[in-house]
Amino acid sequence: MPAQHRTQTLSALTALAAIALTLQGCFIVVDEDDDTGQSSNESVVDAAPRIVQSLTWWTCEYSLYEGSYYFEFQAVVDDADGWSDVSEVNIYFFAPNSASVIDSFSMNYEGEGVWGGMVWEEETALYCGEATDAIIEAWDVFDRSDIMTIIY
Repeated sequence: MPAQHRTQTLSALTALAAIALTLQGCFIVVDEDDDTGQSSNESVVDAAPRIVQSLTWWTCEYSLYEGSYYFEFQAVVDDADGWSDVSEVNIYFFAPNSASVIDSFSMNYEGEGVWGGMVWEEETALYCGEATDAIIEAWDVFDRSDIMTIIY
């Protein structure tokens, strides 16, 4: 009798295997060539910083409290590698149509891609009201850079 029981068990297993082979399933195929975006687990490496022109400026204002003029400047720098990838942002002031630098300053990181600074008129060779052009330069840790010129 044990031999007969084994035959029935094998027949049942064979029938289950045959049924399983005939079942249709759903298969999802991802074609990597069609993916034009970047997947979330990949990271951009060595992307150059980009100065956002519409949010970058410099100005000269008068402080009633101090009784003096000051220059203020801001650059917003985007980098596909992340904000922490930008290592340095500088501003250089020039007389119009001149290659000589009147003064230059390193900007301070203020958070979320914003770099800025301020200097009092008596601490610089710059004078409020004089025509002055500026070049802003942003560098990242891979020595890639972006430059923006602001013409007075």
